[in-house]
Amino acid sequence: MKYKDQYNDWLDELQPLTKIACNSFSVLLEAGDPKAYSCGYVDYLDANNLNEDEENEESEANNEKI
Repeated sequence: MKYKDQYNDWLDELQPLTKIACNSFSVLLEAGDPKAYSCGYVDYLDANNLNEDEENEESEANNEKI
């Protein structure tokens, strides 16, 4: 999960749990409902036009040129 930190920051901004829980919303969601967390991650990537494979595609293209 290349953009996991960005996704977690975004989740925590949406649902701040200050003075309610010891952990952040992203930690609770990932531990409590990993399927929802993963689905949300994919939706986050789509909404922000991010692609997990971009870096891999670029490095593969560079390797082919060598």
